[in-house]
Amino acid sequence: MFTRSLATPDTANELQFATGRAIPVAFFAWDGSSGEKGTRMAVSSWYFLALDQPTPSRVLVTPVVAMLLTLGLGIVVVRRAQRRQA
Repeated sequence: MFTRSLATPDTANELQFATGRAIPVAFFAWDGSSGEKGTRMAVSSWYFLALDQPTPSRVLVTPVVAMLLTLGLGIVVVRRAQRRQA
């Protein structure tokens, strides 16, 4: 796991990660037990890292509010129907 902030103060030497943009990335690794050292290593193919935009909180809150309103209106309708029968 790599941990780093998306934006760094050193813009000349460090990649600035931006949401909504595909960033090409490749990985390499040495296997010392196989005699890999120096320039002898395993290299992956290119992958594209795409960071999603953060989900706005209203996207998560709106369905809950709609459900509570529907529940409240349903209770009101059922109580009125029960009063009319009684």
